[in-house]
Amino acid sequence: MEETKQKPLLLTVFQCADALNVSQWTVRRLLKTGALPTVRIGSRVLIKASDLNCFIDERTTSAVDHPTAPGLAAEGEMG
Repeated sequence: MEETKQKPLLLTVFQCADALNVSQWTVRRLLKTGALPTVRIGSRVLIKASDLNCFIDERTTSAVDHPTAPGLAAEGEMG
């Protein structure tokens, strides 16, 4: 029988930074401002994987949200 590897429930600052493709300092700033909630276990600062997913979902936009970004021509237009 195959073992399924369970994804971690809690992530370190390093793991969050890696997942977001940003520096650890950026993650620490997000934690300090409260933009990303923390879980403290002893002296460790951890982030729930579900909170990281919500953080990403809340900041995800589509072309409908921003049809033409400033400085960019809309599809079919010449700049």
